[in-house]
Amino acid sequence: MSDHLRDHPVFLCGYPRSGTSLVRALLDGHPQLVVYPFETFFFRGFLPQAARRDMDGKVELASRYLLQFVGLRHEMEEDYEHFHPNEDTVHDFAKMCLSIQRQIAAHGCRHDGDLLAASVLAFGEVYGFLHENTRCWLEKSVHNEFFAEQIFGWWPEARCIHLMRDPRDVYSSYHPRRQKVLPRLFSLRWARSAQKGLDNQRVYGEDHYYLIEYEQLAQDPEAALQGLTHFLGIEDHPILRIPSSMGIPWEGNSTFADKFAGISARPVERWRKELARHDVQIIEQIARQPMTKLGYRVENKWSLSTSLRILRGFLSYYRDAIEKIDPADIDGVE
Repeated sequence: MSDHLRDHPVFLCGYPRSGTSLVRALLDGHPQLVVYPFETFFFRGFLPQAARRDMDGKVELASRYLLQFVGLRHEMEEDYEHFHPNEDTVHDFAKMCLSIQRQIAAHGCRHDGDLLAASVLAFGEVYGFLHENTRCWLEKSVHNEFFAEQIFGWWPEARCIHLMRDPRDVYSSYHPRRQKVLPRLFSLRWARSAQKGLDNQRVYGEDHYYLIEYEQLAQDPEAALQGLTHFLGIEDHPILRIPSSMGIPWEGNSTFADKFAGISARPVERWRKELARHDVQIIEQIARQPMTKLGYRVENKWSLSTSLRILRGFLSYYRDAIEKIDPADIDGVE
């Protein structure tokens, strides 16, 4: 691991179901990138646990937390209950653990972010994705956008790619998987994520924080890919048109069981057929400001009745939450 390479990460950011997995799959096989195939939850999961450990403990945690399932996922998905890692898989995992230790011993650990870099580059080394012409490494976890200050504090030359998608389409994709996600709560979370992306680009500049709309990627992929390669400073390559994961063809993760061998425009504006009108009204009312900034057309005017319905919903939600609290769990209550 060279100091230059470990200091050039790329982070995929954005709300779930916005196209981050598709972009990772498109970049997966590019010869100038090491693309980590799974989410590490580094900022939200690893760092809080690492804070309580010394360096040896952090390296050991990185091996268990950041490398888990790498090289095993495809085998596990075949038959999880009867899965037993084969000898090659165990050896590969051991090689990655040793690679992390070697990198830290050779180059030191200036901050905990170096453990993530070492893990991704260990993966690239063991699985043959790390080459002399590798320019940067890439990690994708949900909501990386909320850790931009940490990212650029550790890696001033980092790049962030933030996927934006029409929240109505996001909800139509997200909702069937999570029946308990209410449109008012979803809209607040989406608006917060989108606004954070807009703020990050303003603070860190377009050369470091890139906003790309899922709709452009789906409907005009050549223009979108040209923008991505220019932003990352990598060469255009035919492999960018073939989604994959660890070199294995990737058929997508659509809620609607769509399978494809390339980029598909079918999910764009699917919300028109999938969402009830009152859900659309709630999403547009709450997420109106970032939607407008991003150029998404809001089709329903602001409505007092919709606002009252949203308010009643929130009051009911919090009333139900309060009623579920056990007084014995509250400090000072006997």
